[in-house]
Amino acid sequence: MKYDEFVASHPNPEPAARASEQAVETPAGEVVLAGAILSATRESCCIDINGAQYEIDPHDVIDIAVLSPTAGGKPEVVLVKANRDAVLRRHIPVHAALVAATGTWLNVVPVAAEAAEAAEAAKAA
Repeated sequence: MKYDEFVASHPNPEPAARASEQAVETPAGEVVLAGAILSATRESCCIDINGAQYEIDPHDVIDIAVLSPTAGGKPEVVLVKANRDAVLRRHIPVHAALVAATGTWLNVVPVAAEAAEAAEAAKAA
């Protein structure tokens, strides 16, 4: 079953929650992931693999095989054939008390390359 067919035939039980975007080069090869589809839309596919939730770009999904069809919107066990170079994104749960204890002001940490350029610019100035 193609990804578009799967999305069209299964209602999405969860609201969209995107993480970050990361471009990958042209995929070479494929891998098979086994898990439970938690949500599937044309923009995002969220899969539970061994209790951890991952988001995969639908463009990286080649094929989906449903192993245990269920009724009533429960997660289905599936095999997802994906591009080998696909990047899986994971949302990390954080307790509200921890965020409140450390404050709500966040520092933006630049990518390592940008940090190195900024350090060089500071030395030159």
